[in-house]
Amino acid sequence: MASKRHAELTPAQLDDILLQMDSKHTRVATNGAVSVFQNYLSSKYGYSPREIETFTAATLDTALCTFYAEVRTQKGELYTKKSLQSLRYGIQRFFNQPPMRRNFDIVDGEDFSNSRKMFSAVCKQLKSQGKGNVVHKPAILPGDLAKIATYFSSSNSDAKVLLHKVWFNIMLYFCRRGREGQRDLRAENFEIKTDDCGNKYVIQVGSEVTKNHQCDDDGVSGGVMYANNSPQCPVLAFELYRSKMNRRCDALFQRPRDNYNTEDAVWFDNKPIGKNTLSTMMASISTAAELSQRYTNHSIRATSITLLSEAGFNNRHIMSVSRHRNEGSISSYVRDTSIQQKKQMAETLSSAIDTTGQVSISENYTQSSSVPTASATASHLQHNRMPLSSVTSQPVPGQQSQPNINIDVPKSAAASLFAGAMITGGNFHIFLGQQQ
Repeated sequence: MASKRHAELTPAQLDDILLQMDSKHTRVATNGAVSVFQNYLSSKYGYSPREIETFTAATLDTALCTFYAEVRTQKGELYTKKSLQSLRYGIQRFFNQPPMRRNFDIVDGEDFSNSRKMFSAVCKQLKSQGKGNVVHKPAILPGDLAKIATYFSSSNSDAKVLLHKVWFNIMLYFCRRGREGQRDLRAENFEIKTDDCGNKYVIQVGSEVTKNHQCDDDGVSGGVMYANNSPQCPVLAFELYRSKMNRRCDALFQRPRDNYNTEDAVWFDNKPIGKNTLSTMMASISTAAELSQRYTNHSIRATSITLLSEAGFNNRHIMSVSRHRNEGSISSYVRDTSIQQKKQMAETLSSAIDTTGQVSISENYTQSSSVPTASATASHLQHNRMPLSSVTSQPVPGQQSQPNINIDVPKSAAASLFAGAMITGGNFHIFLGQQQ
Protein backbone atom coordinates (compact mmCIF):
# COMPACT_ATOMS: atom_id res chain seq x y z
CA MET A 1 0.00 0.00 0.00
CA ALA A 2 1.45 3.33 -1.07
CA SER A 3 2.16 5.86 1.66
CA LYS A 4 -0.15 8.83 1.85
CA ARG A 5 1.83 11.81 0.63
CA HIS A 6 -0.73 14.49 -0.12
CA ALA A 7 -3.38 16.09 2.08
CA GLU A 8 -7.09 15.54 1.59
CA LEU A 9 -9.20 18.64 2.22
CA THR A 10 -12.94 18.82 2.48
CA PRO A 11 -14.93 21.22 0.25
CA ALA A 12 -15.45 23.42 3.30
CA GLN A 13 -11.69 23.58 3.92
CA LEU A 14 -11.05 24.49 0.28
CA ASP A 15 -13.67 27.22 0.51
CA ASP A 16 -12.02 28.57 3.65
CA ILE A 17 -8.70 28.92 1.80
CA LEU A 18 -10.42 31.01 -0.87
CA LEU A 19 -12.16 33.15 1.73
CA GLN A 20 -8.85 33.90 3.45
CA MET A 21 -7.69 35.71 0.30
CA ASP A 22 -9.76 38.68 1.44
CA SER A 23 -8.34 40.86 4.19
CA LYS A 24 -9.80 40.61 7.67
CA HIS A 25 -11.32 44.06 7.23
CA THR A 26 -13.05 42.95 4.01
CA ARG A 27 -14.45 39.82 5.65
CA VAL A 28 -15.80 41.85 8.56
CA ALA A 29 -17.37 44.34 6.14
CA THR A 30 -18.99 41.52 4.18
CA ASN A 31 -20.45 39.89 7.29
CA GLY A 32 -21.72 43.24 8.52
CA ALA A 33 -23.45 44.03 5.22
CA VAL A 34 -25.10 40.63 5.06
CA SER A 35 -26.27 40.96 8.67
CA VAL A 36 -27.96 44.30 7.89
CA PHE A 37 -29.56 42.89 4.71
CA GLN A 38 -30.82 39.78 6.47
CA ASN A 39 -32.19 41.85 9.36
CA TYR A 40 -34.08 44.08 6.93
CA LEU A 41 -35.61 41.22 4.94
CA SER A 42 -36.51 39.28 8.09
CA SER A 43 -38.25 42.19 9.78
CA LYS A 44 -40.07 43.36 6.63
CA TYR A 45 -40.93 40.12 4.80
CA GLY A 46 -40.13 37.35 7.27
CA TYR A 47 -37.40 35.79 5.12
CA SER A 48 -35.00 33.43 6.82
CA PRO A 49 -31.25 33.49 6.02
CA ARG A 50 -31.63 30.18 4.18
CA GLU A 51 -34.40 31.61 1.98
CA ILE A 52 -32.31 34.65 1.14
CA GLU A 53 -29.49 32.41 -0.06
CA THR A 54 -31.83 30.82 -2.63
CA PHE A 55 -33.01 34.13 -4.14
CA THR A 56 -33.12 34.32 -7.93
CA ALA A 57 -31.69 37.37 -9.66
CA ALA A 58 -35.18 38.80 -10.17
CA THR A 59 -36.15 38.31 -6.51
CA LEU A 60 -32.90 39.83 -5.29
CA ASP A 61 -33.32 42.81 -7.65
CA THR A 62 -36.77 43.50 -6.19
CA ALA A 63 -35.56 43.14 -2.62
CA LEU A 64 -32.63 45.49 -3.21
CA CYS A 65 -34.93 48.18 -4.60
CA THR A 66 -36.75 48.57 -1.30
CA PHE A 67 -33.62 47.88 0.77
CA TYR A 68 -31.64 50.78 -0.69
CA ALA A 69 -34.52 53.19 -0.05
CA GLU A 70 -35.59 51.99 3.40
CA VAL A 71 -32.47 50.73 5.19
CA ARG A 72 -31.49 52.71 8.30
CA THR A 73 -28.78 52.58 10.94
CA GLN A 74 -29.41 51.18 14.42
CA LYS A 75 -30.24 54.74 15.48
CA GLY A 76 -32.86 54.99 12.75
CA GLU A 77 -30.77 57.40 10.66
CA LEU A 78 -29.90 57.39 6.96
CA TYR A 79 -26.65 55.76 5.94
CA THR A 80 -24.06 57.96 4.23
CA LYS A 81 -23.39 57.35 0.56
CA LYS A 82 -20.09 55.68 1.35
CA SER A 83 -21.70 53.36 3.91
CA LEU A 84 -24.49 52.45 1.48
CA GLN A 85 -21.87 51.60 -1.14
CA SER A 86 -20.09 49.41 1.42
CA LEU A 87 -23.35 47.53 2.11
CA ARG A 88 -23.86 47.03 -1.62
CA TYR A 89 -20.40 45.61 -2.26
CA GLY A 90 -20.66 43.42 0.84
CA ILE A 91 -23.92 41.88 -0.37
CA GLN A 92 -22.40 41.21 -3.79
CA ARG A 93 -19.37 39.50 -2.25
CA PHE A 94 -21.67 37.35 -0.12
CA PHE A 95 -23.59 35.96 -3.09
CA ASN A 96 -20.48 35.37 -5.20
CA GLN A 97 -17.97 33.97 -2.71
CA PRO A 98 -17.82 30.32 -1.58
CA PRO A 99 -19.99 28.44 -0.91
CA MET A 100 -22.69 30.50 -2.72
CA ARG A 101 -20.98 31.18 -6.07
CA ARG A 102 -24.07 32.78 -7.64
CA ASN A 103 -22.14 35.07 -10.01
CA PHE A 104 -24.53 37.97 -9.42
CA ASP A 105 -23.45 41.46 -10.52
CA ILE A 106 -25.71 43.74 -8.52
CA VAL A 107 -23.51 46.75 -9.32
CA ASP A 108 -23.46 46.70 -13.14
CA GLY A 109 -25.48 43.65 -14.20
CA GLU A 110 -28.49 44.00 -16.52
CA ASP A 111 -30.49 41.65 -14.30
CA PHE A 112 -30.35 44.32 -11.59
CA SER A 113 -31.30 47.38 -13.64
CA ASN A 114 -34.19 48.34 -11.33
CA SER A 115 -32.13 48.23 -8.14
CA ARG A 116 -29.27 50.07 -9.87
CA LYS A 117 -31.61 52.93 -10.73
CA MET A 118 -32.92 53.00 -7.17
CA PHE A 119 -29.39 53.03 -5.77
CA SER A 120 -28.45 56.02 -7.96
CA ALA A 121 -31.62 57.86 -6.97
CA VAL A 122 -31.02 57.26 -3.26
CA CYS A 123 -27.39 58.42 -3.55
CA LYS A 124 -28.55 61.63 -5.23
CA GLN A 125 -31.04 62.17 -2.41
CA LEU A 126 -28.34 61.55 0.20
CA LYS A 127 -26.10 64.12 -1.47
CA SER A 128 -28.87 66.74 -1.30
CA GLN A 129 -29.19 66.01 2.42
CA GLY A 130 -25.47 66.41 3.09
CA LYS A 131 -24.71 62.69 3.39
CA GLY A 132 -23.12 62.21 -0.01
CA ASN A 133 -19.70 63.74 0.50
CA VAL A 134 -16.71 61.57 1.31
CA VAL A 135 -14.66 63.14 4.10
CA HIS A 136 -10.99 62.32 3.55
CA LYS A 137 -8.50 62.42 6.37
CA PRO A 138 -6.71 65.78 6.21
CA ALA A 139 -3.04 66.09 5.44
CA ILE A 140 -1.03 67.65 8.27
CA LEU A 141 -0.70 71.41 7.84
CA PRO A 142 2.81 72.91 7.42
CA GLY A 143 2.55 74.82 10.69
CA ASP A 144 1.71 71.61 12.53
CA LEU A 145 4.58 69.77 10.83
CA ALA A 146 6.89 72.45 12.25
CA LYS A 147 5.39 71.90 15.72
CA ILE A 148 5.95 68.16 15.35
CA ALA A 149 9.62 68.79 14.49
CA THR A 150 9.96 70.94 17.61
CA TYR A 151 8.32 68.25 19.74
CA PHE A 152 10.68 65.61 18.34
CA SER A 153 13.76 67.69 19.27
CA SER A 154 13.94 66.00 22.69
CA SER A 155 13.95 62.47 21.23
CA ASN A 156 17.61 61.92 22.13
CA SER A 157 16.78 61.92 25.84
CA ASP A 158 13.05 61.06 26.06
CA ALA A 159 11.95 57.48 25.34
CA LYS A 160 8.32 58.38 24.67
CA VAL A 161 9.25 61.14 22.22
CA LEU A 162 11.77 58.81 20.54
CA LEU A 163 9.04 56.19 20.12
CA HIS A 164 6.69 58.81 18.66
CA LYS A 165 9.38 60.07 16.28
CA VAL A 166 10.38 56.66 14.95
CA TRP A 167 6.75 55.59 14.60
CA PHE A 168 5.89 58.85 12.75
CA ASN A 169 8.88 58.52 10.41
CA ILE A 170 8.01 54.94 9.50
CA MET A 171 4.43 56.00 8.78
CA LEU A 172 5.57 59.01 6.73
CA TYR A 173 8.44 57.59 4.68
CA PHE A 174 6.82 54.21 4.04
CA CYS A 175 3.38 55.78 3.55
CA ARG A 176 1.66 53.26 5.80
CA ARG A 177 -2.08 52.98 6.22
CA GLY A 178 -3.76 53.69 9.59
CA ARG A 179 -2.84 50.95 12.05
CA GLU A 180 -2.58 48.19 9.45
CA GLY A 181 -0.03 45.56 10.42
CA GLN A 182 1.78 47.78 12.94
CA ARG A 183 1.41 45.37 15.85
CA ASP A 184 3.04 42.64 13.74
CA LEU A 185 6.12 44.66 12.77
CA ARG A 186 9.48 43.47 14.08
CA ALA A 187 12.89 45.15 14.23
CA GLU A 188 14.16 42.69 11.62
CA ASN A 189 11.51 43.97 9.18
CA PHE A 190 13.75 47.00 8.61
CA GLU A 191 17.38 47.06 7.50
CA ILE A 192 19.93 49.86 7.43
CA LYS A 193 21.95 49.87 4.23
CA THR A 194 24.58 52.09 2.59
CA ASP A 195 24.42 53.25 -1.02
CA ASP A 196 27.31 53.68 -3.46
CA CYS A 197 27.94 57.22 -2.18
CA GLY A 198 28.23 56.14 1.44
CA ASN A 199 24.79 57.41 2.48
CA LYS A 200 22.79 55.36 4.95
CA TYR A 201 19.15 54.49 4.33
CA VAL A 202 16.45 52.27 5.82
CA ILE A 203 14.30 49.88 3.81
CA GLN A 204 11.55 47.47 4.78
CA VAL A 205 12.34 43.83 4.06
CA GLY A 206 10.16 40.75 3.92
CA SER A 207 6.66 40.36 2.53
CA GLU A 208 3.65 41.82 4.26
CA VAL A 209 -0.04 41.16 3.64
CA THR A 210 -1.86 44.48 3.31
CA LYS A 211 -5.25 45.71 2.14
CA ASN A 212 -4.01 46.17 -1.44
CA HIS A 213 -1.59 43.23 -1.52
CA GLN A 214 -3.13 40.00 -0.26
CA CYS A 215 -1.08 37.55 -2.31
CA ASP A 216 2.32 38.85 -3.33
CA ASP A 217 4.35 42.02 -3.50
CA ASP A 218 6.06 41.47 -6.84
CA GLY A 219 7.02 44.79 -8.37
CA VAL A 220 6.18 46.76 -5.22
CA SER A 221 9.23 48.47 -3.77
CA GLY A 222 7.83 50.60 -0.96
CA GLY A 223 9.44 53.67 0.57
CA VAL A 224 12.99 54.45 1.63
CA MET A 225 14.13 56.45 4.65
CA TYR A 226 17.40 58.25 3.85
CA ALA A 227 19.88 59.82 6.26
CA ASN A 228 20.42 63.59 6.04
CA ASN A 229 22.34 66.32 7.85
CA SER A 230 19.26 67.62 9.66
CA PRO A 231 18.72 67.33 13.42
CA GLN A 232 15.54 65.49 12.44
CA CYS A 233 17.49 62.78 10.57
CA PRO A 234 15.18 59.74 10.52
CA VAL A 235 18.00 57.21 10.23
CA LEU A 236 19.83 58.51 13.32
CA ALA A 237 16.58 58.35 15.29
CA PHE A 238 15.95 54.79 14.07
CA GLU A 239 19.46 53.71 15.02
CA LEU A 240 19.10 55.20 18.51
CA TYR A 241 15.68 53.60 18.98
CA ARG A 242 16.91 50.19 17.89
CA SER A 243 19.90 50.42 20.23
CA LYS A 244 17.60 51.18 23.21
CA MET A 245 15.00 48.47 22.47
CA ASN A 246 14.33 45.61 24.86
CA ARG A 247 15.86 42.52 23.25
CA ARG A 248 13.43 40.21 25.05
CA CYS A 249 10.50 41.75 23.18
CA ASP A 250 10.26 40.94 19.47
CA ALA A 251 7.75 43.72 18.64
CA LEU A 252 9.11 46.82 16.92
CA PHE A 253 7.02 49.26 18.93
CA GLN A 254 7.59 48.80 22.67
CA ARG A 255 6.31 50.54 25.80
CA PRO A 256 8.74 53.11 27.27
CA ARG A 257 9.92 52.40 30.80
CA ASP A 258 8.56 54.58 33.57
CA ASN A 259 12.01 55.03 35.09
CA TYR A 260 15.28 55.09 33.18
CA ASN A 261 18.42 57.16 32.69
CA THR A 262 19.55 58.36 29.30
CA GLU A 263 22.80 56.43 29.84
CA ASP A 264 20.89 53.15 30.29
CA ALA A 265 21.30 50.53 27.58
CA VAL A 266 17.55 49.85 27.53
CA TRP A 267 14.77 52.45 27.60
CA PHE A 268 11.82 50.16 26.87
CA ASP A 269 9.93 47.40 28.69
CA ASN A 270 9.43 43.84 27.53
CA LYS A 271 5.89 44.84 26.50
CA PRO A 272 4.66 45.61 22.98
CA ILE A 273 2.43 48.58 22.21
CA GLY A 274 -1.14 47.31 21.81
CA LYS A 275 -3.31 47.69 18.71
CA ASN A 276 -5.60 50.24 20.34
CA THR A 277 -2.69 52.44 21.43
CA LEU A 278 -1.13 52.20 17.97
CA SER A 279 -4.44 53.17 16.36
CA THR A 280 -4.45 56.49 18.28
CA MET A 281 -0.72 57.24 18.11
CA MET A 282 -1.11 60.30 15.87
CA ALA A 283 -3.84 61.61 18.15
CA SER A 284 -1.41 61.32 21.06
CA ILE A 285 1.26 63.19 19.11
CA SER A 286 -1.32 65.87 18.24
CA THR A 287 -1.94 66.45 21.95
CA ALA A 288 1.71 66.26 23.01
CA ALA A 289 2.88 68.65 20.27
CA GLU A 290 -0.12 70.97 20.77
CA LEU A 291 -1.18 70.82 17.13
CA SER A 292 -4.01 72.90 15.70
CA GLN A 293 -6.26 69.83 15.37
CA ARG A 294 -6.43 66.19 16.34
CA TYR A 295 -5.02 64.19 13.43
CA THR A 296 -5.51 60.48 12.78
CA ASN A 297 -2.91 57.92 11.75
CA HIS A 298 -4.18 58.04 8.18
CA SER A 299 -3.43 61.77 8.06
CA ILE A 300 0.25 60.87 7.82
CA ARG A 301 -0.38 58.78 4.70
CA ALA A 302 -2.37 61.68 3.24
CA THR A 303 0.54 63.99 4.11
CA SER A 304 3.10 61.77 2.35
CA ILE A 305 1.07 61.56 -0.85
CA THR A 306 0.19 65.27 -0.82
CA LEU A 307 3.80 66.41 -0.26
CA LEU A 308 5.14 64.14 -3.00
CA SER A 309 2.44 65.25 -5.44
CA GLU A 310 2.99 68.95 -4.77
CA ALA A 311 6.74 68.42 -5.22
CA GLY A 312 6.07 67.27 -8.79
CA PHE A 313 6.51 63.49 -8.53
CA ASN A 314 4.20 61.67 -10.93
CA ASN A 315 1.54 59.26 -9.71
CA ARG A 316 3.42 56.19 -10.91
CA HIS A 317 6.37 57.01 -8.65
CA ILE A 318 4.13 57.89 -5.71
CA MET A 319 2.33 54.56 -6.12
CA SER A 320 5.66 52.75 -5.66
CA VAL A 321 5.80 54.25 -2.16
CA SER A 322 2.11 54.24 -1.20
CA ARG A 323 1.60 50.80 -2.79
CA HIS A 324 -1.71 51.80 -4.35
CA ARG A 325 -2.78 49.65 -7.27
CA ASN A 326 -4.34 52.38 -9.40
CA GLU A 327 -3.83 56.09 -9.96
CA GLY A 328 -7.44 56.89 -9.13
CA SER A 329 -6.71 56.16 -5.48
CA ILE A 330 -3.86 58.68 -5.52
CA SER A 331 -6.10 61.33 -7.06
CA SER A 332 -8.54 61.11 -4.15
CA TYR A 333 -5.80 62.48 -1.88
CA VAL A 334 -4.65 65.39 -4.04
CA ARG A 335 -7.69 66.49 -6.05
CA ASP A 336 -8.30 69.49 -3.79
CA THR A 337 -6.09 72.56 -3.50
CA SER A 338 -4.18 72.99 -0.26
CA ILE A 339 -5.03 75.68 2.29
CA GLN A 340 -1.79 77.48 1.36
CA GLN A 341 -2.77 77.56 -2.32
CA LYS A 342 -6.24 78.82 -1.43
CA LYS A 343 -4.67 81.52 0.72
CA GLN A 344 -2.48 82.61 -2.18
CA MET A 345 -5.50 82.78 -4.50
CA ALA A 346 -7.44 84.82 -1.94
CA GLU A 347 -4.53 87.28 -1.64
CA THR A 348 -4.42 87.61 -5.42
CA LEU A 349 -8.14 88.39 -5.60
CA SER A 350 -7.90 90.85 -2.70
CA SER A 351 -5.04 92.70 -4.38
CA ALA A 352 -7.02 92.97 -7.61
CA ILE A 353 -10.11 94.59 -6.07
CA ASP A 354 -8.38 96.78 -3.48
CA THR A 355 -8.26 100.49 -4.39
CA THR A 356 -6.20 101.75 -1.46
CA GLY A 357 -3.00 99.93 -2.30
CA GLN A 358 -2.78 98.80 1.34
CA VAL A 359 -3.11 95.07 0.71
CA SER A 360 0.20 93.51 1.67
CA ILE A 361 1.78 91.11 -0.77
CA SER A 362 3.21 88.24 1.22
CA GLU A 363 5.86 85.79 0.19
CA ASN A 364 3.03 83.50 -0.95
CA TYR A 365 1.87 86.01 -3.58
CA THR A 366 2.50 83.75 -6.58
CA GLN A 367 -0.33 81.65 -7.96
CA SER A 368 1.28 78.28 -7.32
CA SER A 369 3.20 76.93 -4.36
CA SER A 370 5.73 75.44 -6.79
CA VAL A 371 6.60 78.87 -8.26
CA PRO A 372 9.28 80.74 -6.28
CA THR A 373 8.66 84.35 -5.29
CA ALA A 374 11.36 87.01 -5.35
CA SER A 375 11.76 86.90 -1.58
CA ALA A 376 11.80 83.11 -1.58
CA THR A 377 14.47 83.10 -4.30
CA ALA A 378 16.55 85.60 -2.34
CA SER A 379 16.30 83.42 0.72
CA HIS A 380 17.36 80.40 -1.34
CA LEU A 381 20.41 82.21 -2.72
CA GLN A 382 21.48 83.48 0.69
CA HIS A 383 21.03 80.02 2.18
CA ASN A 384 23.40 78.65 -0.44
CA ARG A 385 25.91 81.49 0.25
CA MET A 386 25.53 83.13 -3.16
CA PRO A 387 26.12 86.92 -3.02
CA LEU A 388 22.94 88.95 -3.44
CA SER A 389 23.53 92.67 -3.50
CA SER A 390 19.94 93.91 -3.26
CA VAL A 391 16.31 92.96 -3.38
CA THR A 392 14.06 95.99 -3.31
CA SER A 393 10.37 96.58 -3.89
CA GLN A 394 9.20 99.96 -5.16
CA PRO A 395 5.73 101.10 -6.23
CA VAL A 396 5.10 101.89 -9.89
CA PRO A 397 2.84 104.92 -10.60
CA GLY A 398 -0.65 103.77 -11.58
CA GLN A 399 0.06 100.20 -10.50
CA GLN A 400 -0.19 100.33 -6.75
CA SER A 401 -1.33 96.72 -6.33
CA GLN A 402 1.73 95.28 -8.12
CA PRO A 403 5.33 95.31 -6.92
CA ASN A 404 8.29 96.75 -8.81
CA ILE A 405 11.19 94.52 -7.79
CA ASN A 406 14.86 95.13 -8.54
CA ILE A 407 17.12 92.12 -8.15
CA ASP A 408 20.88 92.29 -8.62
CA VAL A 409 22.49 88.86 -8.76
CA PRO A 410 25.77 87.56 -10.18
CA LYS A 411 25.67 85.66 -13.46
CA SER A 412 26.61 82.48 -11.64
CA ALA A 413 23.33 82.63 -9.72
CA ALA A 414 21.11 83.18 -12.78
CA ALA A 415 20.50 79.49 -13.35
CA SER A 416 19.35 79.00 -9.75
CA LEU A 417 17.15 82.07 -9.93
CA PHE A 418 15.20 81.08 -13.04
CA ALA A 419 15.26 77.28 -12.83
CA GLY A 420 11.66 76.18 -13.40
CA ALA A 421 10.32 79.60 -12.42
CA MET A 422 7.39 81.56 -13.83
CA ILE A 423 7.20 85.16 -12.59
CA THR A 424 3.97 87.14 -12.97
CA GLY A 425 2.13 90.02 -11.33
CA GLY A 426 4.73 92.79 -11.29
CA ASN A 427 7.62 94.59 -12.98
CA PHE A 428 10.97 92.87 -12.48
CA HIS A 429 14.36 94.37 -13.30
CA ILE A 430 17.07 91.73 -13.23
CA PHE A 431 20.73 92.81 -13.26
CA LEU A 432 23.18 90.00 -13.98
CA GLY A 433 26.69 90.73 -12.77
CA GLN A 434 28.04 94.03 -11.48
CA GLN A 435 26.03 97.12 -12.33
CA GLN A 436 27.94 99.89 -14.15
